[in-house]
Amino acid sequence: MTAAASLAIKFGGTTQNLPGQVHLPGMKTMLFKATKAWLGLWAVALICLPVPVVHLVVTPLGLFFGPIMGILVFFKSRRMIKSLEGEADCPQCHKKFKVQFEDVLPPIYGMCPSCKAGYQVLVDKKSE
Repeated sequence: MTAAASLAIKFGGTTQNLPGQVHLPGMKTMLFKATKAWLGLWAVALICLPVPVVHLVVTPLGLFFGPIMGILVFFKSRRMIKSLEGEADCPQCHKKFKVQFEDVLPPIYGMCPSCKAGYQVLVDKKSE
């Protein structure tokens, strides 16, 4: 899902608006990741079933933690930003640079490529 978001970039004490695009994962992607984590643990539990001593510990743990891991992965992927793109002006060196991030969780931090000044990207939650 693509959303035209009002982004802000914060350099130390100065904050400036950053026009850009934010791509968020869709519901189908989030459910796929959660199901993959859930069934992955259940597959490990089934693979360990014929192993003599290991099946006493790994199989019950895999069956128990499979749904829990699926729920955790789903909620983590809900907060994730698939990609973020924009262009900003550095207040220290006064050069334009591109802001690009993929598969990140907020808070988002980066550096100006020319002067290495640190910044934070603030995403408007209403656009999500």
